[in-house]
Amino acid sequence: MVAVSVDGNRKLYRFQKTNQSEEPGFFDAVFLAQDSEVSTFVEDVRGAVKSTKGKAMCGESHWTAARETSKRANKLDEEGVEIAVCRHGFLLKEFQSASLLAMDVTCRHVPYLDKVSEALPHLQPLKEMRHCLSVMHAKAHNTKCEILWNARNQEGAGTTLGEEVEQVNSFLSRCGLTTKYMAKSARTDMLTVHAMGWNHHKENCLHIAMSSRFKKLYRNKRRQKIVQKVAQEKKKLLEDIHKYNQQPDGDTIDTNSVGEKLSTKSAESMIWPWQEPNRGAV
Repeated sequence: MVAVSVDGNRKLYRFQKTNQSEEPGFFDAVFLAQDSEVSTFVEDVRGAVKSTKGKAMCGESHWTAARETSKRANKLDEEGVEIAVCRHGFLLKEFQSASLLAMDVTCRHVPYLDKVSEALPHLQPLKEMRHCLSVMHAKAHNTKCEILWNARNQEGAGTTLGEEVEQVNSFLSRCGLTTKYMAKSARTDMLTVHAMGWNHHKENCLHIAMSSRFKKLYRNKRRQKIVQKVAQEKKKLLEDIHKYNQQPDGDTIDTNSVGEKLSTKSAESMIWPWQEPNRGAV
C-alpha cells in the first residue's frame, strides 16, 4: 500500500445517558474496534508514556487533533472515531502498514511515536513508514514544518494529497447526527452499514475514478513536456540571436524584447523583430 490517510472524526461522539436498552449488535468488531481493545491499548500507552497537558500548537495554529485530553470527555461515552483510508478513499477495518502515513499533526505525532515505540518495542514497525502532512493542512503549519513534512515534498508520494479521509468524514458526519443518541450496539451497526456502503460505492466507481485520474496525469505530463520543449527552443533562439548580434554588419536585435514577446500570449506580440514593418531583411 502506497499511502494511508488517518484522521479523527469528533462528530461521531455518543452521550453517556442515552436511555436506550442495550442489545447485542450484528456487526460487533466488524468495522469498529471493540471498546475493550481500545481501552487496553490506551492504558498501555499512557502507562508507558506520561501524558502532556497544554496547548497543541505549531506556529500560531492550535491543533485539537494533537491534544491527549478533552474537557468534554466526562459528558460522553465515546468522543469520536479515528478513521484510516487508503489513497483511493477506501475505509480500512484495520490499520495497515504503508510506505507513507499522512495526517494533520505529523509534526506532533512523530516525536510522540518515537517516545511510545521506545517504551513499547512492539510498536517499532510503525516507525518504518515515512510520515507527511496532508497538503491542505500543511498550509496552516509554520513554514519550516510545511517544507519538511508537506506531502508534495515527499519522494514517492506522487499526487497523494493526504486529504482522502476528509471525504469519508464528510459522509459519516451526517450519520453522527442520529447515532449520538443511540445505544452502543445500534450505533456500531449504523456506522458499520454506512462504512460498507461507502466502500461498495467506491469499488463500483473505482474504474471511472482511476481512468479520470490517469487522463488528468497524462495531460499534465504532456503539458509539462510541451512547456519544457518550448523553454528549450526559446533558449536556443536567444542563443542564435546573441550570435547574430556579434556579427559586424546588420541591425542588432534586442533579446530582452524577444524574450518578453515570447512570454506573452497576445497574438500581436508574436511578430518577430525582423518581421516588423519598415524593417530591412535580416
